[in-house]
Amino acid sequence: MQSMAVVNLNSVDRVKKFVNIMSKVDNPVEAWNIGGTRVFCASSIISVFSLDFTKPIGVKINTTDEKVAEEFYKELENLA
Repeated sequence: MQSMAVVNLNSVDRVKKFVNIMSKVDNPVEAWNIGGTRVFCASSIISVFSLDFTKPIGVKINTTDEKVAEEFYKELENLA
């Protein structure tokens, strides 16, 4: 099972797509700037806008269901 994804939210369109994906997820999702130390709740729009969009963002879903994780990471592929 994939343990995390790396996305780039360097445009308004990408941020919208990311927020849309997060709104459909029932599991907790963490997001952080790669190389940073602070972790944010990815389902919170305020937290998402706390990220530095000029840097890659790590994203991790907290689930033990491999199918849920696989579908989640597949949706994020076009934001890599």
